[in-house]
Amino acid sequence: MANRSRRVRRTRSQTSASGAGLLTRSSSSALLLSAAFQGVFVFSSKAADADAVPYLPGFGTPPSQHFSGFLDATAGCDTDSNGPFCKLHYWFATKEDVVVERDHVSEKDAAVVKEDSAGVEQVITDTTSSAEPEHLDENTQQDEAAVFRKANSNSNARSTLLSLSKSKKDHTNANNHAVFADKSIPVILWLNGGPGSSSLIGFLQENGPLMMNATGGFMRNPYAWTKVGHLLAIEQPLGVGFSYCANSVAEGSKKKLCKNRDKTAASMARAAVVDFFTSKFPELRDNPFIITGESYAGVYIPTISKQILDWNKKPSTGSEAKVNLVAIGVGDPCTDNDAQANAMDALWYAHKNGFVPDQDFDFLWNTCKARVPTKMSVWREKIKARGFRVVRGAGVADALVEMLPRMPSEEFRVEIPGCRGAWRRFLLSASNAFSQGWSRQWINPYALYSPSGVTSEDDAMAAWLNRKDVQKALHVEEAKVAQWPQTGAGFDYSQDYAACNQAAEPGAPSMLAFYRDIAPQLKVTLVYNGDADPCVSYEGTRLAMTRVGFKELDGGSYRPWFYKKTKADAGLMKDKAVLFGPFLVEQEVPEPQFGGEIVNYEHGLSFLTFHGSGHMVPQFKPIASLHFLKTIVKTLGTEGHLLRGDGNKMNVDEVEHPFFDLSPLMPSNTTLETVSDEEFAKMLNSWTDTAKQR
Repeated sequence: MANRSRRVRRTRSQTSASGAGLLTRSSSSALLLSAAFQGVFVFSSKAADADAVPYLPGFGTPPSQHFSGFLDATAGCDTDSNGPFCKLHYWFATKEDVVVERDHVSEKDAAVVKEDSAGVEQVITDTTSSAEPEHLDENTQQDEAAVFRKANSNSNARSTLLSLSKSKKDHTNANNHAVFADKSIPVILWLNGGPGSSSLIGFLQENGPLMMNATGGFMRNPYAWTKVGHLLAIEQPLGVGFSYCANSVAEGSKKKLCKNRDKTAASMARAAVVDFFTSKFPELRDNPFIITGESYAGVYIPTISKQILDWNKKPSTGSEAKVNLVAIGVGDPCTDNDAQANAMDALWYAHKNGFVPDQDFDFLWNTCKARVPTKMSVWREKIKARGFRVVRGAGVADALVEMLPRMPSEEFRVEIPGCRGAWRRFLLSASNAFSQGWSRQWINPYALYSPSGVTSEDDAMAAWLNRKDVQKALHVEEAKVAQWPQTGAGFDYSQDYAACNQAAEPGAPSMLAFYRDIAPQLKVTLVYNGDADPCVSYEGTRLAMTRVGFKELDGGSYRPWFYKKTKADAGLMKDKAVLFGPFLVEQEVPEPQFGGEIVNYEHGLSFLTFHGSGHMVPQFKPIASLHFLKTIVKTLGTEGHLLRGDGNKMNVDEVEHPFFDLSPLMPSNTTLETVSDEEFAKMLNSWTDTAKQR
């Protein structure tokens, strides 16, 4: 339960139904954006119009177009356990320089606009104007109005439901195709973890085109990943957010929880992705597809990737159904129990960061045998002892805070005099082992150097998504979600792998086996970690990558990477949520800044850290993460030669995969061993200058 799903779950009952945000009207077209944009795609059927959401309650005309609909897949859902159909909600935003052209507005969407309350005028279809939205609330501060005007820009968003039914008879929208001119623009799937954390959290708080601001409204994200590609966020597995199964929407006694496990979650996501590229966006089928995410997505992404790659190789899979998966980026991930055991221990982490003196740590760790698993690795036995049925099923999230005070009698293998006192000193010095609860904690359990106890953006997001008019606009009413997210009633989940799973069956594979399989089949495989993440510390992830067993590239050893830290707009600094970009500055920083460390392996595998970042890298380090994403896209188009740190050329073919050029290779191992000190001093300065220009 490592992600912020718990924060939303704990606070959502306190949110109001009114939501927050500014109401705007616009004489600009809701249907046609600036013709000056480079890419154009055209929806060619009324099915696309039936999916459209031209108006967002509490905001007005969205930055561009919003859509929703249904996608079917035949082999993804365990219909024996979940009923005859299963549906996943997703939100899709196209790259910001793409234009949507449409010929007509559906009656359904026109009704949404007309029926929206709060005195907002109907959006006018006007293909000749692209004026900024006019502010309705005269009492709202002008700086907020400016932020919302910025938000009315050129990103194209799409919110929809992915149906994973084993029946194709409901394919009513199969002819809704789009024509995309630029096949080089990547489609980037984003997944949050949990299990149980909605990917809308990442989409609206980390890397999407709009994000929650400090007052509960929306603002433009200047570091959105839609600067680089089309962004897709899926709420999964079944029962998370607005995603549901047939059993969960049944009436009366027939209503049941949706059931998931690691293996079926992967097959359902694969089915949804295939349907995304076949039923709705076949024109995007040849575009590069990149899967990214964080936390328990460390399990989702490798397993989904294998599902897709295996699917592509099936003789029965036609060319039109293959997915062009080329890269993955896995952040602060659940990877391997053994490698991450210490790095997911709160006592170990507290000592490493100076919260526990050496003598107390040595006594607790070696004599008392104290171990304090972080939220990513709770013990199944403890959950079962408290009456819960599964590792991370309904009710577990709400109970975890109370479940983990970690009394000595439960945690110590050896109870001897002095253990209790040392233990309590540790709890007092480390905010109850980083789990004191949101109202009292003074260490952020997800980001060591970020403010603690902040839930305002979660509250506002839940309030907005729980509004009936919002759910109607997003076409998610049929999910019958009483509250978003569906904590306590949405799903059961069981784990199959030895990753963030202390009760894994003997011999259960971790994600290491998956990386050995999928990395050689992908162009780029990236695993990254914030180096200030108390939840999943980078040391364990780094060790796990060494245990994959791939050879380190000559010159690709652990080394720094840099990025340009541009100044943030004063309006952004005033209006942004507290936890978004806590290290942003209004001053221009002249020199490229240290971004973290990186190591490159064969088969296109790289591991890197984000310096100063906690668990949610795009949120805590938005500029650096956007630079990271741009480098992925650049790498996918790499051709020709690359330069080593010693000036010698290295052909791309030498490394079998495009080299992830976030940082130049160091001089070869032989060079480092044999050059003189004077030569090395010159080489060091030259390499540093080159690295900073990346």
